[in-house]
Amino acid sequence: MKTRRKTEVVFLKGIDQKIPPAEQTAQKIVNFTVDPRTGGWDSRIGYEKFQTSAPLYGPFNNDTEIFSTYAWQTQNGAIQFYLYEKFVPSLGVDTGLNQLCSVWGNPAVETNFREWFTGLIRGGTDQPGVNYVPYGRFLIVMNGQNRPIRIDSRTGEGLQMGWSDRPSALDPWAVDQDDSKPSSSTGMPILDYGSIQGVGGIASSGKLELYANSYGLGYPKSTSENSYRWKVSFISDSGSESPMSAASDALSWTTSDSAVDPTNATGWYIAPTNIPGEFDDRRQAVFLEGLPVGPVGTVARRIYRTRNLGEFETGDAANYDAGIIGDHEVYYYVGQVNNNYETNYVDYTADTSLVTNAPLDSDSIPWPTPSPSYGASFYSRLFMDGGPGDQFRIYYSNPNQPESFGALSYFDYGSREGGAVTGLHVYNSQLLVFRERAIDVIRPTSMGFITVPFVQGIGTQAHDTITTIPNLGVVFLGNDGIYLIAGTNEGGSSLNIERISDPILGTIERINKSLISRSCAAYSSTWEEWHCYVPLDGNDKPNLGIVLHTNKVAWSTREGFPVGCLTTDLEGNMVFGNKDGKPDGWVSPQDYEAGLFVISKKRIGGYTYADVGGEGTAVVKAPLTSTYKTSWMDFGYPAQKKYVKYVYLYVMTEGDNTIPITYFKDYSTTGTTTVGRKLQRPEFPDQVVYDTAVWDSAAWTEGMLTEIRYPVANEAVSHFAFEISTTEDIILLGYAVEYETTNLQTAKGKMS
Repeated sequence: MKTRRKTEVVFLKGIDQKIPPAEQTAQKIVNFTVDPRTGGWDSRIGYEKFQTSAPLYGPFNNDTEIFSTYAWQTQNGAIQFYLYEKFVPSLGVDTGLNQLCSVWGNPAVETNFREWFTGLIRGGTDQPGVNYVPYGRFLIVMNGQNRPIRIDSRTGEGLQMGWSDRPSALDPWAVDQDDSKPSSSTGMPILDYGSIQGVGGIASSGKLELYANSYGLGYPKSTSENSYRWKVSFISDSGSESPMSAASDALSWTTSDSAVDPTNATGWYIAPTNIPGEFDDRRQAVFLEGLPVGPVGTVARRIYRTRNLGEFETGDAANYDAGIIGDHEVYYYVGQVNNNYETNYVDYTADTSLVTNAPLDSDSIPWPTPSPSYGASFYSRLFMDGGPGDQFRIYYSNPNQPESFGALSYFDYGSREGGAVTGLHVYNSQLLVFRERAIDVIRPTSMGFITVPFVQGIGTQAHDTITTIPNLGVVFLGNDGIYLIAGTNEGGSSLNIERISDPILGTIERINKSLISRSCAAYSSTWEEWHCYVPLDGNDKPNLGIVLHTNKVAWSTREGFPVGCLTTDLEGNMVFGNKDGKPDGWVSPQDYEAGLFVISKKRIGGYTYADVGGEGTAVVKAPLTSTYKTSWMDFGYPAQKKYVKYVYLYVMTEGDNTIPITYFKDYSTTGTTTVGRKLQRPEFPDQVVYDTAVWDSAAWTEGMLTEIRYPVANEAVSHFAFEISTTEDIILLGYAVEYETTNLQTAKGKMS
């Protein structure tokens, strides 16, 4: 006796490769996205040129492999840069060098294009790629091979970061009678203090003399011993202060006797004549020579000085005015020269005006590591690793000074299990330190920062996959799967981690682990998708996209997308760099694909460059194939034979698109393909559906929920599956299988 039954699946989940799979899941979902209106699987996915107006492949006819890309938004999104790193060939020879380029503002305007930094050293295929770190108005670019670069969003200029060494020391001129010094007419400034009780300075024998107690260096009392030292630092356009220079040679002199009454009723030291030697009781203005010029990007120099060291050293403290206390080699801020070209400075600041302590020599040191690989902006500081030469150390800068690092501002992880640092990522109020086989956390405290272990045995070597997904957490590709970090240390809750990729474990196991560092990922809030492109089955470049659909909490895959690097812009567009470019030894008329592309709803597989008769043009490629294959269904009767009669697809109408299905039985890899059916209702045989009609030339209607029936050969099966594989538009909402059962059962694979 036969019984007619019908099984319906009306909410389609994602891929599940476990045995047995969860209900409503699929073996394969390739090149589908989620339709936001219905929650169904939508095949309208493809990719097109980054510049739709470009005659070739763009951007600006770039024909090389793209190694990294980043969409950087600044000034609250008012300015957007698209940066990419391209291969630099030289006469067809791989130079091992790359070039950093940028497009900003309107990407269609070629004047908004800039080629930067030709000569970036490219690491090996197993090395981490470029890490882009936003820091205020700057973007910091690290690659583990070169000194980092900072790019200024206001000017579009890019400069090398940090200082290789300390500034050179200043050279103070002696204060005795020295007619070789330049006079006011040859550069020595004449300072006019006429507004201060009419007391002025005069240039006598080439030196500036000051008479007010509030100005000048040294103690004016006869026979007083005076001694000073100076230091200098650079200020960069990032607001960072360089290491202090070495101290200048000590400038010392003895105040000589004076015939002038220091208790003059005016309270000032007044010279009756301009005759050298007629008065000696005075404070000095010191001419400093050799003010060092800083590297490109220096916007100012700061001058620091001791108070008078002379009386302290002689022990004649009684000669000091009230409030002036000698101290040994303590430096104070004197002033700032707001340019990077003047090489002289006149110091006339009295000791009583020196109140702000200079930074310590240990507060800022030369750039601590030559080529960091990873960085992050955290609590107004730049955090970065030590690079290939120091993979177990994390350095952090001074606050609001991304180029200034203290001598003791670092954490060492060499004594901990877990391997080298492989990535840095800010999550809520903590900095995640990813390592090869561990994850640590850096947190702020009232005393600075502390680092604590988070998890052992889980790490990553694919830093470009670490991504924050809003309202979910941090997702990354680990060594044995894809993980999610969620929670926070604020509000009493704690961080937790879980592996979320078990439904696609079969795919994860095929990843080329030796080149997993070439994987890349990004999240788009517009698509509500996290994309992770990985090298599979021994490939040395990514050749499969793994997609987490956050609106459906489901997995799918992408094939045919030549993604080598990936980013998301302000509008949620997913922009990627082509992983191939013009092939080595290219000879016309061989076609190739290159440049930046955008994932879109346009059902095309990008563009190729075709050289026909010496004329190049961009040729539209055919749509990508979308495939949906159900899980194996036993309909709740695994031991019974079933006779499948019909398959029903629940779809949104898509005009006269014709789509067949292929069905499989009992785990066979060979299927039977049916005749294609139109995805429209019989009562609307000529329906034109939205997005398929030409505006103003054809009437269109919204798609309607439609049931399409496919007859299936009446064969006995214990397990059944079917597959849709098409280049046409389809939105699949669900399906049903109609079948008959008997009382026959199978034993050892045979019917009994």
